Amino acid sequence: MFDSPLIWTASLLSILCLAAENKPVKSTSQISEKSDAEPSEEDDLIRIYSTRNCPYCDRVIIVAKLKGLRFEVVNVDLQKKPKWFTTKHPEGTVPVLEHKGNVRSFAPFLEIYWISLSFA
Repeated sequence: MFDSPLIWTASLLSILCLAAENKPVKSTSQISEKSDAEPSEEDDLIRIYSTRNCPYCDRVIIVAKLKGLRFEVVNVDLQKKPKWFTTKHPEGTVPVLEHKGNVRSFAPFLEIYWISLSFA
């Protein structure tokens, strides 16, 4: 199906256009060690801990948008991580998905599979 770069690019652009219609409920600016306040929780809101220019984080956000989920993107500065982030996720890597107190970290490509199954 994606045997040509042109077809692959056109398919990716159509997915991104569809995803752009569903924006996150909230999006934070870059959070670093100076910001001690952990984002407040909402019951049914999915929180995606991300960083700018991360393709794995972008995949999670695109899938969440395509599924029409209510989510918040929290951008974490990985060079200056806040203490609450390393307490929540000791590895300190992204993407991390949090929902109703459950925190999940992902290996590449598994995030899409997990979101598809968990939020069908």
